[in-house]
Amino acid sequence: MNYYAFTSLFNGAVVLAISFYLFFRQRQNDLYQSCAIFAMCIGLWCIFYAVWQMQHSYHEALTYIRLAMIPCYAIPFAFLWFALKLTNTSYHSWQPAALLAILLFFMFFSFNPLMIRSVEPVTGFNFWPRPGVLMNLYVSLFFLIILLGYWFLWQAYRNARDTRRWQIRWVMLSLLPGWLGGATNWCLWYGIPVPPVAHIFVGVGFLLLFYAIVRGRLFDVDVLADLVQEAKLSALGIMATSINHEVRNPLFVIKGLAETLLERDDADRAKVKDIAQRTLAQADRALEIIKNFSEYAKRQSSKTFDKAPLDLREILEGIVPFVRSELALDKITLILTIPTGTTIQADRHSVEEIFLNLIVNACQAMPGGGEIKITAKTGDPGLGTSPSFFSKPRATSPCLSGRQADERVPVIVTIQDNGPGIPAEQLTHIFEPFYTTKSSGTGLGLYVVRQLIEKNRGRIEAQSTQGVGATFTIYFSRGATKQL
Repeated sequence: MNYYAFTSLFNGAVVLAISFYLFFRQRQNDLYQSCAIFAMCIGLWCIFYAVWQMQHSYHEALTYIRLAMIPCYAIPFAFLWFALKLTNTSYHSWQPAALLAILLFFMFFSFNPLMIRSVEPVTGFNFWPRPGVLMNLYVSLFFLIILLGYWFLWQAYRNARDTRRWQIRWVMLSLLPGWLGGATNWCLWYGIPVPPVAHIFVGVGFLLLFYAIVRGRLFDVDVLADLVQEAKLSALGIMATSINHEVRNPLFVIKGLAETLLERDDADRAKVKDIAQRTLAQADRALEIIKNFSEYAKRQSSKTFDKAPLDLREILEGIVPFVRSELALDKITLILTIPTGTTIQADRHSVEEIFLNLIVNACQAMPGGGEIKITAKTGDPGLGTSPSFFSKPRATSPCLSGRQADERVPVIVTIQDNGPGIPAEQLTHIFEPFYTTKSSGTGLGLYVVRQLIEKNRGRIEAQSTQGVGATFTIYFSRGATKQL
């Protein structure tokens, strides 16, 4: 067995093992399955490649190299499919069918001289394939499709953050040695005197990818989803505590009034009527609290994302009942300074979750009491709603309609507390997933906040001075005003 047969068997065994692992790890996960199919194509190609290298007759060598090329034809198409799944790139329904048709076309001619016309002696090899006319077309598509897949990965990498960015970068870099090593096999096809010595890097690249999948949980989006769910359950626990305190107060009043009425034998009609009216008022208050919490829970369970003009003051005043008990227990004062008519363009359910998380986060930072100030103002009209999230000033065009101009004006909201502040070395990490300094925290609260803000085409910043407090600044798109 020569070096090339041995390295190909090594590559095939490694890559096929990874393929089977991915297939059976999460059968319902499209990302795992697409990567498994990609790995299987490479693994089968390597196995047949090794068998081809061990042949000693012309016809057997020609047969096995043609067999080896059948899974090879699928490699770039499977990689592109994997890249689309990893980057969540949208595509038209006809595009996968078109790619499959092209692949089947090349496979149909696998044993035809149009793909591989013969095998001939080349330096160091007794039987090396000579390309047919269609093979020249395939090789061009091979490199074009791989570059297209990397282009999708690069675009997604540029727009990603934190864990997502790390995932895409690791895939791009770990597979790169394999592409470079595998591509050297094409050199001798076209008379370029470069033997495929680096072919072994195909297996090495997949070992790096496998290491990230197992140790770094590269594709385990479910892990993040579970922890986000844990963070939501923690918020629900706070809400349950608030319900307990908010509803219990009026019920105690109702109970006291009823006992007073029962104990008074000489109560006149006017006194009974007064007690009954106060009892009804407290009952109405309890029912209103339950209604508010129920409506909030329904909004949070909704899977829709619907951006619309929202009254910011109304949103914040609607959140206060959910955190009133938390504020009272920690002796924290909440001050809202929101000008009347301040509107933002965002999804209501997202905005409620954003501010609920930030207020609760500030309360947890001040267990000994303090003050939370939430203010809002309209920003510089030159700051637009581009993907740079208001990072660069833009000139306002006089040709913009009233609606367009409104949407280019940011509303700047600040949430400021006077707690202990955040150390400088921690400040740069607070929006990263799983980063927390709390013994019982998941490290996902502020991560979810930033994800929701960016989903609404906004931006959040954090500043802090130890011993003075922390300030979070959010930039939202301004809601469109009505045209006269």
